[in-house]
Amino acid sequence: MGDPKFKKNMYRRPMKIWDLARLEEESVLMKEYGLRRKKELWRTNGVVSKYTHFAKALIKDYSERAEKEKGFLIQKLQKLNVLGVGAKLDDVLAIKMRNFLERRLQTVVFRMGLGKTMKQARQFILHKHVIIGNNVIISPSYLVNKDEEAILSFRQTSSLIDNEHPERAKMLASKKTATETSAADSTKDKVEVKFQNKYEKKRNERKYHSRQTYNKYKAPDKK
Repeated sequence: MGDPKFKKNMYRRPMKIWDLARLEEESVLMKEYGLRRKKELWRTNGVVSKYTHFAKALIKDYSERAEKEKGFLIQKLQKLNVLGVGAKLDDVLAIKMRNFLERRLQTVVFRMGLGKTMKQARQFILHKHVIIGNNVIISPSYLVNKDEEAILSFRQTSSLIDNEHPERAKMLASKKTATETSAADSTKDKVEVKFQNKYEKKRNERKYHSRQTYNKYKAPDKK
């Protein structure tokens, strides 16, 4: 059973600590999803490996019990919105860490526009501003079900429930200006491309004339 003072780790450290490719991938994921420690990545990787190992064992089993467990496994992952409608057991083997990172409460809060950044979404969760139904969730790594997204919001007694809150006002203003900036960026890109094509045309002309001048005045070849 084990000593309750020494809890068992819910993750497994990688075998190669200084693998460059893995370190680069982990750094990108940590910045993208606002993770604080690599333990969160390793814990997510453990969840992925658990489901993939379970799926591999079920693929080899053809009993009636295995068929029921296959259905339960696919339904659970579909409820988490990790798998789509009509998914099969082979699709479980293609699950990546990113699929589960997208279902973390921190990521869902940011995707719903309740936070400007991933780090701010994490801060709101830890400060008990976010609820799912009537329950206050203070774990950023909580996996949100598909049905729970509709009942996810700020707590009624939270100051963030007011749209005139400074942070909410900034978020609403950023949403309004997002469309305007996208239109301005598109016109800016067109102008830049036109200028770049004009510049390349002039540069090619200068190269052509310089080459012709060099061929005209170059020294004759020695025989």
